Formats: sequence, C-alpha cells, structure tokens
Amino acid sequence: MTRLDPASPAVRHLERTIDFLLQSEELDGEPGLSHQAGTALADLIVLALGARGDAAEIAIGRGLRAARLREALAVIEARFADPALSTETVARAV
Repeated sequence: MTRLDPASPAVRHLERTIDFLLQSEELDGEPGLSHQAGTALADLIVLALGARGDAAEIAIGRGLRAARLREALAVIEARFADPALSTETVARAV
C-alpha cells in the first residue's frame, strides 16, 4: 500500500479540493462541472501517488493547475479589501 506524504503539495491540494467538493452545491445538476471536478480530482490523486513522466505532466497541467487557481481565487475573495493583499501574499497562501 502506498502511503501519502502529508507534506507533499499534491496531497495538500488534494485534501483542499476534497473539502471544497464536499462543501460545494454547485456541482449538483451540472454534468460538465461534475466531469471537470472528477478529472481534476483524479489528476491530484495521480500526483499524490507519485506519478512521473507524461502522466505527471498531464496531471500538473490539469488537476494541479485547477486546484491552485481555485485556492488563489478563494484567497483573493476572502482578502479583497485588505490593503496588504498582493501577489506575494496570494502565492504564500496557496
């Protein structure tokens, strides 16, 4: 059995994505969104399990990119009025 490294960025993004999906009601009745969420989740699982080569490149381009974008947008939304908000603070948060 493969153990996941909790310090791995892929595992961290996987955990956050699972939490987001469990709390989201936007996927109900939206097959396109559900399919996209499933693909992103599968990509993050592949990365968390240590994919290499072409599989890793594909997963990084789809799943990891989508997870980082979602996290960055959440930080921006939460801290929009904060004068200290910058690209650096967003990058550190994700």
